[in-house]
Amino acid sequence: MFCSEMGEFMPARWNATWWGYWVVCITVEEVSEKGEEDEYIRFFQYKEDGSIWVKTTLLRLSSPPDKHVSDHLFHNITEYTEVRQAIWASIVLGRYVEYLEEGGTSPSGALPTQSDWESRMYLSRFGYGVQDVDPVLSLAVERYMDRDGHRKYEVRCALRLPEKELPAGRAVAAASRDDKEKLQVDALFTVLPLSWTTWKRLFELREQLYEPVKEYLGAGYEAHFASAPFALRIGLVNTAERLDAWVERLAELVNKRLLQGRLLGAILRFMDAPAPVEKEDGTLQPQANFSGDRPLTGGSREFTIREWRSDWQKELKAKLLQLGAAQQAWKSHVHIKDDTGSQLIAKCREDGYPYVTFMDAANKGQPIQFPVYVTVDAAVLQDRWAEPIEFVVTCD
Repeated sequence: MFCSEMGEFMPARWNATWWGYWVVCITVEEVSEKGEEDEYIRFFQYKEDGSIWVKTTLLRLSSPPDKHVSDHLFHNITEYTEVRQAIWASIVLGRYVEYLEEGGTSPSGALPTQSDWESRMYLSRFGYGVQDVDPVLSLAVERYMDRDGHRKYEVRCALRLPEKELPAGRAVAAASRDDKEKLQVDALFTVLPLSWTTWKRLFELREQLYEPVKEYLGAGYEAHFASAPFALRIGLVNTAERLDAWVERLAELVNKRLLQGRLLGAILRFMDAPAPVEKEDGTLQPQANFSGDRPLTGGSREFTIREWRSDWQKELKAKLLQLGAAQQAWKSHVHIKDDTGSQLIAKCREDGYPYVTFMDAANKGQPIQFPVYVTVDAAVLQDRWAEPIEFVVTCD
């Protein structure tokens, strides 16, 4: 899609196009009677329903800056007067496409594909590329289980902010940024650290992780993974240990910025990373781990816990209390089962910390399989039309 295809303003001297979720056209028109040039910046956002939202604004032309001006990610900016800085900063940082002179060629090479742009957008939600604060990735294979005739390995994943950004340096860093920059970086403190788990079969890890990484690194693969060879194809002995060492090394390469762009996006997608949700103001919030909240016949409610996260049991407690199910009622009126159909029960420790365990003692020590399904009986649900009440829950 080119600017001229959208009508209204035809590019006179130069144009730049941002491909992907946002498509931006910058159009310059000479106004001969005034001896000036006007710059129109136009925004095209593709909506989920297939429609296109268009916004056009006018800015005075100035020469493109020859140095880094701003670290703003363009899609997070709400003030149109700041758009120019963001665009040029993005060009310098490689997040924008290129600068085209009429009749000339691009100095930066070919346009990135839509997949390139989608990967950048996806990674930015985890903090990659935001203010040069790349998160730290941790990966580990801790155990496996056999299910339906197949063996699956549990991969524990975590993303956290680098030590230099954690709390002691936060105030100093924030003081040196303007409000817009603070909004973007501080949003990461609400979504990181982020922990989750995923279960994968050996052939999935080989075909969708090992082989793409090996192809990406080419001749350099052996040097990077000499001390951490991938699991044998047959997978008879030491498979979990080999996988653990391999994914740990993989995370180290990511943290050293040796694996970036589309490959890094593919790695996180393969690991089922719960991408934070971007709100309208450009800030980020953790992706909800609860879905499918719906009423059942008789007034009970059912919801699903999508995946393991480090705080999923605390989230479950908060959800139950929100629905009006006090802890004393959990044993009789809250029914929980994992993806295998095994019955679970929610309890609280003496210090109030919640935990979920198997009802059948024979299953204790086994991993809980997600998603987890929760049903709350109507007898303990709080009347949503009643006046809000305060209650104190203690764990016996």
